[in-house]
Amino acid sequence: MKQLRWLMNTVTLSKFYEKPQFYLDEIVKSNKETILIKNGKPYLKILSVIDTNPKNLLKDSIIFEGDIISPIEVDWEANS
Repeated sequence: MKQLRWLMNTVTLSKFYEKPQFYLDEIVKSNKETILIKNGKPYLKILSVIDTNPKNLLKDSIIFEGDIISPIEVDWEANS
């Protein structure tokens, strides 16, 4: 089973039906797409959408433009 992790690019549909949870977990762990084979032909492609590093999800998404707390010196009127 250990060598399965690097061989996870194709799996027959019948083998997938035997242990679907195992194969899905392996796909998520390896973060590689897997093609299910039916009758010797590609049938379905499965890939992981789970981010393996969620703590960097918002990294570099905030840009510092200046002081946002101090009042601005622009006159404006509120609509009443």
